[in-house]
Amino acid sequence: MTRLPAEPKHILFLMADQMDGRMLDESSVQYQPPLKNLRKLASSGVNFVNAYSNAPLCVPSRSSMFTGRHSSQIQVFSNAFGLAQSRGPSGIWAELDTGCAHHLAPDICDSFAQTQDHDGTFLDALSRVGYDIHLYGKMHVGANLVHRYAPGAAVNLNVNDGSPFGGWNGHDWDTYAEEWTQETGIMSHLAQDFGRRLAQVFDNGVSSTPGEEIDYHTAQECSRKLEHGLFAASKPQFLYCSFVAPHPRWITNSTYMDRITLLGDHAVPPLQAKETVHPADWYVATSKAGVGIGQNSPQDITHARTLYFSVCEHLDDMVGAVLAALDRGGGRDNAYIMFVSDHGEHAFENYQYEKDSFKEASARVPFIVAGPGIPATGPTKSVASLHDVFPTLLAMAGVAQPEERIVGESLLSIANGAKAERSKPYVVGEYHGRHVGTGTFMVRADKYKLIEYGEHQLGGDQWPPQLFDLEADPREFNNLAREMPDKVAEMGRVLRKEIDIAVIDKAKKAQNKFLFKSFIYDKKGAAQNCSEFMKEVYVGFDDKDAQKLSAWLGESCYGGSKLTEGSDVGSASTMSQKEANGCSGADCDLGGKASGDTDDDCDWGCYLNRYPELNKNVQGNHRMARHHWIKTGRAAGRNCKCDSLQAKHTKKAGEDENSVLIKMMSHLG
Repeated sequence: MTRLPAEPKHILFLMADQMDGRMLDESSVQYQPPLKNLRKLASSGVNFVNAYSNAPLCVPSRSSMFTGRHSSQIQVFSNAFGLAQSRGPSGIWAELDTGCAHHLAPDICDSFAQTQDHDGTFLDALSRVGYDIHLYGKMHVGANLVHRYAPGAAVNLNVNDGSPFGGWNGHDWDTYAEEWTQETGIMSHLAQDFGRRLAQVFDNGVSSTPGEEIDYHTAQECSRKLEHGLFAASKPQFLYCSFVAPHPRWITNSTYMDRITLLGDHAVPPLQAKETVHPADWYVATSKAGVGIGQNSPQDITHARTLYFSVCEHLDDMVGAVLAALDRGGGRDNAYIMFVSDHGEHAFENYQYEKDSFKEASARVPFIVAGPGIPATGPTKSVASLHDVFPTLLAMAGVAQPEERIVGESLLSIANGAKAERSKPYVVGEYHGRHVGTGTFMVRADKYKLIEYGEHQLGGDQWPPQLFDLEADPREFNNLAREMPDKVAEMGRVLRKEIDIAVIDKAKKAQNKFLFKSFIYDKKGAAQNCSEFMKEVYVGFDDKDAQKLSAWLGESCYGGSKLTEGSDVGSASTMSQKEANGCSGADCDLGGKASGDTDDDCDWGCYLNRYPELNKNVQGNHRMARHHWIKTGRAAGRNCKCDSLQAKHTKKAGEDENSVLIKMMSHLG
């Protein structure tokens, strides 16, 4: 890597989370909020309106962007795992990510790090040539970047790495169990539940204090640094300001709501007829309960979309505050500015919300570059990708990077007018995370976009490719793959030059099975408890689902309570009748123990029947209580004799029902 030029430039890196890039493309079909500060920034430099996420989910997108490598090269496929390690400023491998070492154990984390093929992050590269690094806001990457470049910052809310290794080993384990088993084709029955899911997205949406607390810290600290002359320093500075907005929850207030006017045709986005939706898109929509979008009133959808655009306005104000502080503090003439987002947001297009797709709403991102030597060009049609961030930042620093190790390429020469488009006139992406069912791969070149899929789900048909002419069909309703097989073949060859679809998809599916077996199935009791913990993963998990899971895993999922196809798992009272059915009359007064019922099932039923205080307290929180029972009760070796336990938990004088509940649960743990 070459040394810095005689007069290196400062770099201000601004980032959003889940911002649809089409909002800054006036030729797009998306609504155009005011976004006055971002539009001013875009007009002062170059706005790459055809920019794409490399992997439309937080951790894989950011990790790939930070390393300049494909998700499959760094083995970061979802929010379950980030970068386990990175090269430090000295060029040697730094310590393991502390979150990774804590949640996985150092030896496992170290083994995982060996599979991640990269040379460090752009922070390491810039630090290595003399840049001071300042981090504020959301990271969600790993690689111990927070501890190495902002020690102590996480404690005072200046930086949040988002636990890129902890979720699956904690409260989000069911999310990753679903992700790792999606090849089976098992799905929850959630279509009727979209109203509740919609409420979760925007959580009523209006507050006197909008947004996330960390975003206020990010705006304030970045502004303070700049106003106090950070970019007036002689030593080059890199300031990272990353906002959570407009990621849900969409909390806003009238200040920003009042700016969203005249939605018109954008209030409720048009949807394809359900029978014409591609099976891959239908799978994603169904797994998110998005197929229930039509059950909500136009007013609900309009309100939710208004909230989203309003939160984008709040983001714009915070970006404006940082840019104003730069002007006050000086140094703007000697500073490059870059603004991007990690992925977009469906906002109820395509029967979907959130991301997880290479459809335009989810995959298009803002990508603005401004600074010295960059003319006020405004929008450019050249394609771009978050893969291009790493080499573009190094070009801004005047540093060369070995091209063979970087997926993307510098956009600085396009921004300053030296050339019209990238050397490779296309961009690619891959996604293997939640909701997609199988590996998903994308290439965009000229006006066409091709999406291809990995191997079919267990027992299902191979999903055919999708080809779109984005100029004629910006909403992607007309799949041209059958009409234009030569174009599909041509773009497919381009895609496979960059990504070996078959090999990567096969390897990822093998990894999914390993992760589920090692970190979910074995840890939660294997066959004995499989049917029970999978009820927490898939609503309505039944015998047919257990058969699919067993066939895929090569291990039994028949243990715990006897499953009934289509059984209701919704309430504690329903569960108590079903799971206690079969205990002896002397124990539970509910008849004999049924074939297939275990002692644990009987005990659970006994408790819910004999102790109404427990039944009352687990209402609404049945899944957690039942999971605790299964996890600890079986290990206690008890049998189905409630009477023998009753004496241990008899309500004594002065005790309330909650005290009895605590004693019962502590007996299990």
